[in-house]
Amino acid sequence: MQTDISTCGKCHRVLKDPRSIERGFGPVCWIAISNDPQLNLFSTDPADESDYTYRFQIDNSAGPVLIITDLDIGRKSVTNNMEAIIKRISADEKIDLRKTPITYRDSEGNFDGVSVSDSGQISFHPLMTMQRVKSEQEAIQAAQRLHNRHREGMA
Repeated sequence: MQTDISTCGKCHRVLKDPRSIERGFGPVCWIAISNDPQLNLFSTDPADESDYTYRFQIDNSAGPVLIITDLDIGRKSVTNNMEAIIKRISADEKIDLRKTPITYRDSEGNFDGVSVSDSGQISFHPLMTMQRVKSEQEAIQAAQRLHNRHREGMA
């Protein structure tokens, strides 16, 4: 059984409505974004400088994969703010992301891998050599393979 969990790009609450999932924001946050291009003006969390959504692709056979999507609506890119975003997601979800395969879709629609070292350092890596990954399913599978190889190499 496969389950997708999508969260709002502003408040990070779980989205249930198909229209909200499609646009990446719940109805209240969507109105706030539509009316306020400088959302989160008073936030001190650096993760709020970027517009993104995240969800966990849960596949019982391989475990969860974190998928982060850069919404590219005018603020700091996910690529340039990944450390703060990873810290925020880890704190919000109460999960150690060093043990979770992570992929993200950049503002051009390409998927790349993200790794969190034991010391908490963030690194980026291609999911496949010699080609760009545009399919989310392909990105999930590649992230799981690379994560497992990396963990096996450390054991």
